[in-house]
Amino acid sequence: RMHLMGHSWGGYLSTLYAQRYPHRVSQLVLVSPWGVPNHVSVFERPQLPEDPPPNASIRASMFRWVAQTLWERNITPHEVMTWFGPLGMRMCKSVVGWRMKVEGSVEDAELDMLSDYVYYINTQRSSAEYSLHAFSKVVMEGEKRGVFARRPIEEMLIGMEIPT
Repeated sequence: RMHLMGHSWGGYLSTLYAQRYPHRVSQLVLVSPWGVPNHVSVFERPQLPEDPPPNASIRASMFRWVAQTLWERNITPHEVMTWFGPLGMRMCKSVVGWRMKVEGSVEDAELDMLSDYVYYINTQRSSAEYSLHAFSKVVMEGEKRGVFARRPIEEMLIGMEIPT
């Protein structure tokens, strides 16, 4: 039996492995795994000034429709970022900046480093992101918008007899 550790997407895959082959895993260690929250149980957050009001505009509705349509065709945000070339980096910095300013205070130098990391790691030759579509669903309604696991880790861990 082995100690199995996974980070991010690897954490999700490690959980699937441990669930399927519990006799091969003595301990499961998850480090910031992807797919933890169920879209229904995502924390409530107040509407932010940058968020469009629920029925705000045609532009917001169009964005949601485009994002949903691309996702259904297995076109990931990573791929879209790559299509835009140098503009993809600006797009990435804008999204990362918006997310980090919402979630906490981040200095500009840190924001630049994080944006560069996210951009370069996601515009490399594709691999695991193609499997995201099979394991994910997009929720573009209300305040619980985002990409969520079809089978959240929190549901898989229930009844699992491996120390975590």
